Amino acid sequence: MKAGRTTATAAAAAFLSVACAVVLRWLWSGVFLSEFQADTADNLFWAAAQREAGSLASPTFAYGYFIPLGGNLLIRPFLPVFGTGVTALRAGMTLFVPLFAFACYRLFRSFSWKRAESLFATALLFAVASASLKMREIHFGHVLYYSLGTVFLFLGCALAPDVRGNGAGSPRRARILRGALFALALGWAASCGQPLLLYAVVPVLGAWVLVRLVDREPLAPAEDGLRILPGAVGAVVGLVLFKALSRGVCVSSGYNDYYEAFSPLASWFRNVQILPQEWISLLEPLPRMRIAIASSTGLPHALRIATALFLGLAPVAALVRIRTFSVRERTFVVAHWILASEILFYWIFGNISNANWRLCPLVLSATAVAACLVRNGLAGTGVPVRRFAACGAAFLFAFCVFSFVQTSTRRCERNTWRGPETLLPTLERAGVRDGYCSDYWYANSATAVSGNRFRLREVRFNGKTGRWEPRLHNADARWYEPDPARTESVFVCHPNEEVRAPTNGLRGRFACIQKTARLGRPEPLVVRVYDGDCMNPARASDEP
Repeated sequence: MKAGRTTATAAAAAFLSVACAVVLRWLWSGVFLSEFQADTADNLFWAAAQREAGSLASPTFAYGYFIPLGGNLLIRPFLPVFGTGVTALRAGMTLFVPLFAFACYRLFRSFSWKRAESLFATALLFAVASASLKMREIHFGHVLYYSLGTVFLFLGCALAPDVRGNGAGSPRRARILRGALFALALGWAASCGQPLLLYAVVPVLGAWVLVRLVDREPLAPAEDGLRILPGAVGAVVGLVLFKALSRGVCVSSGYNDYYEAFSPLASWFRNVQILPQEWISLLEPLPRMRIAIASSTGLPHALRIATALFLGLAPVAALVRIRTFSVRERTFVVAHWILASEILFYWIFGNISNANWRLCPLVLSATAVAACLVRNGLAGTGVPVRRFAACGAAFLFAFCVFSFVQTSTRRCERNTWRGPETLLPTLERAGVRDGYCSDYWYANSATAVSGNRFRLREVRFNGKTGRWEPRLHNADARWYEPDPARTESVFVCHPNEEVRAPTNGLRGRFACIQKTARLGRPEPLVVRVYDGDCMNPARASDEP
C-alpha cells in the first residue's frame, strides 16, 4: 500500500514538473516574444521606476494601475544584471511559477488531500492557466490583479483558521505562526489595492464567517472573533499601507473606475448575453465557421469548449453536494461563490464586461472547485457518483495533456519583431536609438523587446493645440524632458498621422510593416528621422 502511494506521488510530481516545464519553455522561447505586447511590459517598467526612485513608488511615473507589492518585486533584482528588457521580465516570471505552484499545492493540502492528489490538482490549474494566449499572458506573462488574486485567494483559504476548533491539538507556537501567516497573506493582498480586496480578502473572510454561521457546532462569539481577527487586522493594515504608498502617485488610466460605476441600464441584458461566449473564449478562441466538429481541427475545439462548460457547471454541482465535502472544502466552495457573485455583479451591472480576462480569477477558482468535486466523487460510496467522477477525472486529465502539448508545440512567429521590414530592424537602419511613437502598443513593446536599446516614448496629437504631447501611461514624465545633448531622434507613426508629424529638422523617412501581437495582423508604420529632438519646442515646431 505504501509503495502504491509512493508511486502515485512520484507520478503526480512528474506530471506537475511537466506542467511547470511547459510554462517555462513557453516563457523563454521565441513564442513568448511573438505573443508579447505592451501591456505585458507593465511590471518591467514599474520595477525600473521603483529602482530609479529608490522606493516602492515613483513620484514621476504614471502607472496604468498601482500595485506596489506585486510582480515588479520579482523583476527588480534582475534589472542591474539584464537591464530594462524582456530577459529581466522572464527571470522575474520564472520566480513566479514556483510561487503559483506553491499556493495551489498548499490549498489542496489544507483540504487534507494526499500528496499525489494535490500535485495532480495543481497540474490541472497550470493546464487551465496556460490554455490560451490570453490566459498565458495574464498568469505567466506578467503579474496582475488576476494572477495575484488567485495566489492570495488560495493562500488565504489554506491559512485560514479551522471552522471547528482552532487546531487545539497543535502546539501553541504553530497556531500563532499560522495566524501570523494568515494576517500576512490577507494584509499583502489588501496592500495591492481594491481589486485584490474583491478577489481575495472578501471571499476568504466572508466564506469563513458564512460556513461558521451554518456549522453544527455552537457559536462562541469571543473565541470565533479571536480566530478570524488576525486576517481582518492584516487586511486593514494592508489597506492602510496601500493608501499610504499610493498618496501622490499618478495612476493614468483610472483602471479602478471599471469597478466604481454602474454601466448604462440598456447594456445589462447584453452583458448577460455575452458572458458564455467570453467565458469559453478564455480557454478557446472561438473556432472559424465551417470547421467539422469530428475532424482533427474540430475535436480540439470541442474539447476546450466542453472543458469551459464543465468548469462553469462544476461549482453548481459542488454547491448541490456541499454537505458531502469536508469543512475546509466547503469553505473554499463558498469563497468561490462569493468571488463569483462579486465578479458577475460587476460584469452585469458594472463596466468590466469590456474584457474577458477579468473573469480569470473565476476560471481558476472554478477549476479548483471542479477538482474538489471530482475527488469527492471518487472518494464517495455511491457507485454511480464514483463512475461519473472517474469520467470527469479522465476528461480533465485529457484536457491537461492537450493543453500542455498545444502550449509546448506552438510555433514562433519569427517575423513579429525581427523580420526585415519590421520596426526594430528599421530603427537599426535609421541608426537612431531615441524618439517618439504615436502608438502605445509599439512604443512600450519596442523599448522592452530591444532591452531598452531603443527608447520610444508614446505621444498623442492634441487637436485643440495642434501639437504632439506626451501620453503618460506606464511612462515616466522625466522621459519627455528636453535633452540638449540629443542630436537626433525618430518619430514613429501610422501613415494617416504623418501629415501632422513634426517637420522641422526632418532628414529621412523609412516605411515598415509591424505585426502586432495584440491583433495578430501587420500594420504599416512610418519612421521619420530628425536632427535634434523633434519634440523639443526650442528646436522644432509641431506645426504641419
